This record gives sequence, C-alpha cells and structure tokens, in this order.
Amino acid sequence: DNPLSGALRTDASLCPLWLTKCLPRSSQPLTRHYLEPLGSVLAACSVSRRHATMSGMQRDTPPETSPTAATQTPRGRSVCCALYLWVGASLLLWTAGCVTTTFRPPSTRGRVAVMEVTGYCNCGKCCSWEYAWFGLGRPVVSSGQNKGRAKQIGRTSSGAEARHGTLAADTARYPYGTLVEVPGYGLGRVEDTGSAIRGDHLDLWFDDHEKARQWGRQRKLVKIWLPSDTR
Repeated sequence: DNPLSGALRTDASLCPLWLTKCLPRSSQPLTRHYLEPLGSVLAACSVSRRHATMSGMQRDTPPETSPTAATQTPRGRSVCCALYLWVGASLLLWTAGCVTTTFRPPSTRGRVAVMEVTGYCNCGKCCSWEYAWFGLGRPVVSSGQNKGRAKQIGRTSSGAEARHGTLAADTARYPYGTLVEVPGYGLGRVEDTGSAIRGDHLDLWFDDHEKARQWGRQRKLVKIWLPSDTR
C-alpha cells in the first residue's frame, strides 16, 4: 500500500474548498465549477513535491533505488508554477467582473436617456442603517417608515445580493430587471430602490464608500433596456 495515497485523497478534497473559501459567498458556486477540477491535479503536484523531498533524504542510497527522483522534481515544480499562474489569472478575472457577470447587453436596440447618476455602498450612511443598543446590537433601519426594523446588510430590496452592477432606481419608472449601460461604470441591472431615488435618477453600487464618494453626482447619457424590451 502506498502511504501517499491517503494524502492524495485528503488534498484532493481540501484543495478546492480552501480556494473557494477565500472568495465571497455569491461567487463560490461558479468558482467551484472552475477550480474543483484542479483539486486532484494540485493534490498530485503536492504529492510529487513530498515524494521529491523524501527522495532527497535518500541521496546516500544507490542510484538504482530512486531512478525517478531526478525527473519528478523539475516536472513537479513546472506543473505547480503553471497551475498557480492559472489560478491567479482566474482570480484576477473574477475581481474584474469577467467571470461573475450574470447578464449581458441584449441584442435588441436600447433606449437612450440622460440620467442623474450617483453612487452608494453597503455602509450605514449610504443605506440608512445602524447597530441597535448603542452600537452593540443587530443592524436596524435608522430612518424612514421602517425605522427600527432588522436590516440585512448587502441585500437589496429585491432580495438580491449587492455587487458590482447592482443599480437602484425608481421602480415605478424603471422596474426590477431593467438593464442600464452607464459610461464609466458598465452594464448594470435595477435590483434596488431608495427613498431619494425618483424619476430619471440612478444609484450605482460600489464596494467601497470612498469609490462611491469619488463618483459623486454626474449626468450621463445611458442606454436602457426595460424588461419588456428583452422578451
């Protein structure tokens, strides 16, 4: 029985879990789809390195007892380097939004309009929430008709998880699911509302308050696809 076979099975199951736990929950299913096939290969690479280390400890043995030690070490290092580069490139694509984008511009012609565009994030200042019991309790709505109700941070009024591309709009005019292409921001979808968002006003989600503040208040010529335009 090969004593390394148990390590191979263990690494193969733990490797993709370790990689996906480093990422936000919303992207874990898609990331697992891309990275889980690498689990067994990475585990084999790890075993190859362990075997090379064990072979290095037996340098005093005759050459015929370890004929593959000289060939496994360079190959194992090359495979590991290539896999690490591939994983790094995948994470960069994920950060840029190329992998996690769940919607694309429709093939139909969109409407064009000039809109006032602002930015917001998940912080209490942007989304009107605070911690109850002098900052020691759970998050609650801090103002408006829902003041005091529990607040789910990072969740929009439609129930979706806020991410790059999440837009807040006046749903009486631009219903949930409306796609909007904003110059300088990209394609987004209406998934949220706001008490101050009325008419031709759009609020873009950012992952940081400073980024939202730097965006400021701008007037942009945007392209709009209502849900009825994409059917």
